[in-house]
Amino acid sequence: MKVARRLAIAALVLAPAVAAAQPSDGGQHDTGYIGRRIPLEIDDCPPVPDLPPKRLGALSYERYQRGSVLHVQGDYQAAVKELISAYCLTPAFSGQTLVDIAQSYERMVEYEKAVAYFERYVLLLGEDTDERRAISTRIQVLRQLPSTVTVATEPRGATVVIANDAGPVATERDGERLSVVAGEYTLEIEKPGYEPVRQPLVVGIGQPYSFSFRLQPKRGELRVQTVPGDARIYVDDRFEGLGSFRERVDIGVHEVRVEAKGYLSKTHKVEILADESEQLGISLDRPPTSGKTQLVIAGSIVGTVVGATAVGASTDDPTFGALGALAGLAVGGAGTHFLYDDIDLGSSNYIITTSLIGAIEGVGVGLLASDDPDAGWIGAVAGTSVGAAFAVATAPRFAYSIGDAALLNSGAAWGMVSGLWFTQVFHADRRVGAAMVLGGTNLGVVGGVLLGRQLEYSRRHVVFIDLAGLAGIATGLAAHSAYVGNEEDAMVERSEQQAHFALAGMAVGLAAGAFLTRNLDAPKLPRLQPQVAPAPGGGKGWILSVGGAL
Repeated sequence: MKVARRLAIAALVLAPAVAAAQPSDGGQHDTGYIGRRIPLEIDDCPPVPDLPPKRLGALSYERYQRGSVLHVQGDYQAAVKELISAYCLTPAFSGQTLVDIAQSYERMVEYEKAVAYFERYVLLLGEDTDERRAISTRIQVLRQLPSTVTVATEPRGATVVIANDAGPVATERDGERLSVVAGEYTLEIEKPGYEPVRQPLVVGIGQPYSFSFRLQPKRGELRVQTVPGDARIYVDDRFEGLGSFRERVDIGVHEVRVEAKGYLSKTHKVEILADESEQLGISLDRPPTSGKTQLVIAGSIVGTVVGATAVGASTDDPTFGALGALAGLAVGGAGTHFLYDDIDLGSSNYIITTSLIGAIEGVGVGLLASDDPDAGWIGAVAGTSVGAAFAVATAPRFAYSIGDAALLNSGAAWGMVSGLWFTQVFHADRRVGAAMVLGGTNLGVVGGVLLGRQLEYSRRHVVFIDLAGLAGIATGLAAHSAYVGNEEDAMVERSEQQAHFALAGMAVGLAAGAFLTRNLDAPKLPRLQPQVAPAPGGGKGWILSVGGAL
């Protein structure tokens, strides 16, 4: 038979060659298709039974015959087991068995094992024979069989690259098949806005590979600190903790909302960039205090003055003046009471301040326009009315805060005071003095409006600056008294000197007050405060801790 003849030939011819061809490393030579060692079953044979050689040969032949039949029948897995058993019984005479094992693995599409067994057989042949060349050619053909790699990603649309040391060898979109030959590669997956995936990939011969990846969005760090320290922090409507938050979040625009009992909530939009940190310090404000009572009182006072002045200008009878004052009181108080159901303190201050500015403007214009002694009073009444009407009409649109109204009031007051001092410096007459006061007031109003648009000052902050300005005036006047100390100087000259010292002291005081209180409205973050945050990793529960800067 053909099989018997092959075994006989192997026994007579290949025995010395097999002994000579065994590698010096104990059989641990490279049998890999890409330089990796493939573990072969024939390298882990059980001990050979202690039987006579003839009996071992008969057993090996019987196993070989059974394996050959199973191979013909298509049961390649069972055939491999029988052929390996035959080889293990007589390894020195089983060269053809290696070929049959390789062919069985080839039929099972396990090309790596097939190549490894073919290579083992080539090592046994040794010489450059036709059979060696034929088997070597077969090995090369198998090695070039391409494998297919399919990668699915969630979300879809990623770019998939298979690369080696020489660069990319295949590039496709996810879901498409990539064809590569056997080897060691790097699998690279990229999609804008998501973390890249890079992992080693070992590709066999002629095999299909399928991978699935859930891409993780790129992230940046978001840090939030609140005042008060127990404010609730929501990121995209999800509660994240109390007082402090520090986590990595997806890139993009997020909405941060902070709430606390007894405070007005605040919402901020923040854009998170990849691998960058964004910090937010959020200080909540108390609800606005009602300014209705203050506005009613001011309206009553203004109405009383306007009524008494208007009636008193037309008659010298004090009775009519008193009646005018009462009428003005009723109109001013009742008018402001019924005009607003409620009004915040900032708008109330704005209306009062604008009315007073209107009175100052009216006095200045009246004194400039006429020499009539009553021109100033008439101008004051008219200016107050115009200022009040303007303020009532524009208050909802401007929505002044308490701090903005305080800056407007302070600017107008210091502008008017500066104008008064300059009248002393230049010994101005009635009209020139009115122009100086009017100009100073207008400059102060413009300055207060501009500062209110650029800065966010509290009323307390503005009051401290005003106190510093008053202290500067007092210091300037005191310095003047110490400097002059001569009662024989002319009164005009002394008045001019006082004005110079007062103006210098006012300027220094206001500048010093603004500088020294520059951080007065900055949030005061407590060094240590309780913090509540969800358990990391999506776990259930919450973590209570104490954190802050030391």
